[in-house]
Amino acid sequence: MQIFNTRDELEAAIGTDTYGSIAIIKKDDAAKLHAGHESLVAYSKSNFDKTVVTFWEVLSTVHYVYKVAYLEDTYDQPWDSTGCLNWCEVQGVDYVLLPDPGYSEVYLESKGVFIDGTSTMIFDWVDQIWQENNYPEYEPTEMDASKYTTTLKTKTCIILQYNKAPLNMNYVQTWKDGESIFIAADYVNSYMPDNDAYIVLDPIKNADGIYYSNRSSSYSQAQIDLLLQIDGVVNSVGYSDTTALIVALNDLNTGAENFDVYRIDVTIGGVAGDVNDFINVLFTIEGNTDSWPIYKKGVR
Repeated sequence: MQIFNTRDELEAAIGTDTYGSIAIIKKDDAAKLHAGHESLVAYSKSNFDKTVVTFWEVLSTVHYVYKVAYLEDTYDQPWDSTGCLNWCEVQGVDYVLLPDPGYSEVYLESKGVFIDGTSTMIFDWVDQIWQENNYPEYEPTEMDASKYTTTLKTKTCIILQYNKAPLNMNYVQTWKDGESIFIAADYVNSYMPDNDAYIVLDPIKNADGIYYSNRSSSYSQAQIDLLLQIDGVVNSVGYSDTTALIVALNDLNTGAENFDVYRIDVTIGGVAGDVNDFINVLFTIEGNTDSWPIYKKGVR
């Protein structure tokens, strides 16, 4: 396994091989890398010549680019580099990319974007695409900090990949990553001709039917039983009227679990030209925030 700090070094090593790229947020404990992450590596190793894992400090990059005050504490936080790199070795990863702290600044300035505000070229470009694709529902609102962060993460993802992905690279992601990955896939595939950069997999579940996440191990059996009813309610009620769907899902709450669905994001088709829909149910349960992704294959 080889480790690089710059994209140029990585691309020179790979040459003309095809490679699957898995982007993982830096973990403060490698134990948080679970079977869902393993499935991404397994898919890449089965379908491409080489497999690359990139460890990003996503929120740090968002703060650096947009100067979001409430993300300041996330900047340049320590992470379990030894554990994460050992995990990559065990999984048989070929290359690891660890962008140095100045990567974002160097890359953006190479595109004529200066963080001091002297250029808005890429920011304007991203906003134009945002509106052309008719995704106003993903614009942040002042009272919804979580949605604001998701929006900035998505836009930053686009900025950092603009004209940067070579034709032999594929991003491998799961639905558990939520709507930001879905829209990023749509944008990159639409605006980087001849480069279906994203491979989006079905979500991975535990044997009990719960999606793999850092929170899944903390759910009680009563909470698991409640969450496993979500798919049935969506199939019964449909998702054309998200207000009605929220009401129906909240009716699942017996009061014992404090289950509350506060938003449902729906994206119709879009990834690599397919016609599949994505419904992301965002909820709190006993005060913990999580999401339930549903991949609908077929007619709405």
